Amino acid sequence: MVAYKRKDEIIDVSMSIIAEKGIQGLTIKNLANSIGISEPAIYRHYAGKHEILEALLTKISIGDNKSSASPIAQQDDMISLLSSFFKDKVKTFEANPALASVVFAEDLFKNDIELSAIFNKIMQENEQAIQNIIRKGQEKKQIRRDVDPESLSVLLLGAFRLTVKKWTNNPAPTKLQSIWKKHFLTVEKLINT
Repeated sequence: MVAYKRKDEIIDVSMSIIAEKGIQGLTIKNLANSIGISEPAIYRHYAGKHEILEALLTKISIGDNKSSASPIAQQDDMISLLSSFFKDKVKTFEANPALASVVFAEDLFKNDIELSAIFNKIMQENEQAIQNIIRKGQEKKQIRRDVDPESLSVLLLGAFRLTVKKWTNNPAPTKLQSIWKKHFLTVEKLINT
């Protein structure tokens, strides 16, 4: 297998293990067994668990940047852009539910300064992207000006996080997209001018 494909496989399987067994379940031995390769084969690609977790967070960050809304200046409808920002994340989580377990498990990284810094950067970038969309919507008179962009971004991210957590913990198969759409429509009613 080509090296980059194997590295991607290691990251994807790591996410699944964390989602199923928690961070303590992610061991090189468990990872190698899940993939069906030897432990030394893992070490050919990563120095250890810490480096795997760094790569996992970097992959999440890059994925967020790819899926984030297109440049604000090119958009006319900021509420649609805000909706698209979350729709992209919903599609990503529906395609890979294990990713949701990792993204919203910040406690996994709190005892590691480097991993915590990467995680916090991802969160700040998402929050900043949402605030920028809200501010532009306010400039265009599409979003109420009496709404604080920072507070609204926190409320949106908090609601999104809770929605995704409930979805990942729900044994009955439901579409995250339909659940989040309902919540976002309510937000839209509240912020529309």
